[in-house]
Amino acid sequence: MMVIELQKWKTLGHFPRSSEGVTRLVRSSDEVIFISHRWWQPAAGHPDDTYGSKYGLICRGVDQLLRRHSGINPSNAVLWADFASIEQDNRELQQAGIASLVVYAARSSFVLTPVQPEPTAARAFVTAQGPGDLVNYGDRAW
Repeated sequence: MMVIELQKWKTLGHFPRSSEGVTRLVRSSDEVIFISHRWWQPAAGHPDDTYGSKYGLICRGVDQLLRRHSGINPSNAVLWADFASIEQDNRELQQAGIASLVVYAARSSFVLTPVQPEPTAARAFVTAQGPGDLVNYGDRAW
């Protein structure tokens, strides 16, 4: 399971790709935050928009999560995010990573779901009774 150290993530300024080499193997002491999301630009082959909105949303969400769970040492916080943590250039390795999503989520301490900043999606996130009620997310549960 490949992860990105939180401090590394914050210095990047963008949602990294697996080929950037910013990930490392997970360690037993890591507090893994699993980023569960839908790609905002799937046709362009990128999970974020051109403004880096999702990257910023993830940064703010992780900061809030760490404030709420003050017992977590930020130096032990790591992120698992598909675009960075699953090989994107080798189709066989990519499929193996996708097949392992449930295992990666189970190894994680937290799941963070960034919601697209549009009124319908934000309203659904607040009122949803389950994942299926979320806009552009719940039909696949990631």
